[in-house]
Amino acid sequence: MSPRRILIFVLFAAAILRAAWSVTVRPAAFLEIDGTEYRDIAQNLSAGRGYAVSVPRWFEPAALLPPGPHADFARPPLLPVLGAALFRLPGSWEAWARACMVALGTLTVWLMFGAGERLFNRPTGLIAAGIFALHPYAIYYSGRWSTETPFMVAVLGAVVVLAGWGATESREPRADIPRSALAGLLTGLAALARPTGLMLIPAFALWILLRRRSLARAAVFLAAVGLTLAPWTLRNHAATDRWNPGTFIGPYNLWAGMHDRILAMYHGADTPLYTAEVEALFHEDSQAAVREMEVRGIVGPVAEGRYWSDAARAWVSQYPRRAAEILARRTFHYFQMTPETSVMSRSAQVAALYLWPVHLLALLALWSHRRRVPRLPLAPPLVGLLVSLPFIFSLRYRFPFLDPYAALFAAAAVSEIPDRVRRHFGGPPSGRVGTP
Repeated sequence: MSPRRILIFVLFAAAILRAAWSVTVRPAAFLEIDGTEYRDIAQNLSAGRGYAVSVPRWFEPAALLPPGPHADFARPPLLPVLGAALFRLPGSWEAWARACMVALGTLTVWLMFGAGERLFNRPTGLIAAGIFALHPYAIYYSGRWSTETPFMVAVLGAVVVLAGWGATESREPRADIPRSALAGLLTGLAALARPTGLMLIPAFALWILLRRRSLARAAVFLAAVGLTLAPWTLRNHAATDRWNPGTFIGPYNLWAGMHDRILAMYHGADTPLYTAEVEALFHEDSQAAVREMEVRGIVGPVAEGRYWSDAARAWVSQYPRRAAEILARRTFHYFQMTPETSVMSRSAQVAALYLWPVHLLALLALWSHRRRVPRLPLAPPLVGLLVSLPFIFSLRYRFPFLDPYAALFAAAAVSEIPDRVRRHFGGPPSGRVGTP
């Protein structure tokens, strides 16, 4: 079978798996990962009420907020804008939203092929697509109205675009302007899907400088990122007098991530204590802090953010050893392949076993190519680790940063098996390993 036909078959299988999963997901489950808020903001946008959320959230001083929809500064705009567009289509919004996530999930499989082909070779691309077509987390998030899949599409798209430089060594900066601009656009969209994507901007810009040795190409990339982020940044500045290309929920996540409850959660992992501490953090400690904000008249994204930041800094200053332990445990948690057993179903735990051979093969590829490993696909996992350390963390935050690239390196390890067999029997090797 030709590589083209294999790819078509893999993409068709990926689409069928994701569609079959999506239709089994209940409406409430489809919106459970912050999806209700994203849908609400999208509906308000579509109805002309602005970028607003209809009801106060658990981290907001509800008593100080006006009745009805109020401006939102906690959720990034890409998914709500996409959802608002779907409200303009005829028929059921939910049907369109499910179809959109299935399509984006299938697109990630095609992008995995592109990344594998450009960074390594075509067989690696096909294997990477096959691995990700069956990836349980990738299938799962294709059945959720959440940021995981759109974010992953944007980041993988930028990696594929940048990896294209591995096959060309043009010394003419003008020839690379469209590629630099497209990579910047996709990286900007990733940041608009999730604020953690902002840290990919310097990482990719540095890679461009090191790979292409050109300030002009890096400048075009950064200009495209800036233009993509400009509308959202200007909106935030107009409303808060702060230049913020992300969201204002970071200080709250920092407070929640540097907290005694987090240590208790780690100490009680895989036991009912874990769930009890999670509930206490969000329903007791957060609410106590919000009541204090209401008493003190603290309201608005800037003032609320200052309150959460001050509380987090005070805790870290008071308990530096506990903070260090959280950072160490969170580093280990970032690379944990199995979900928390106390909150995940048995079927989810079994499905997660798929990740073990994938990650072990990825480690094998990294070791065998340690002197010539492609640096570009290392950037998202390392950035994901760094940005996750101070904040409240779960595997859903890690998945788009790490798992696609683990699958990519695993595919490289599998694709080398024929070469290793040939060398063992004295035959010549084939294929190539990229260096982007």
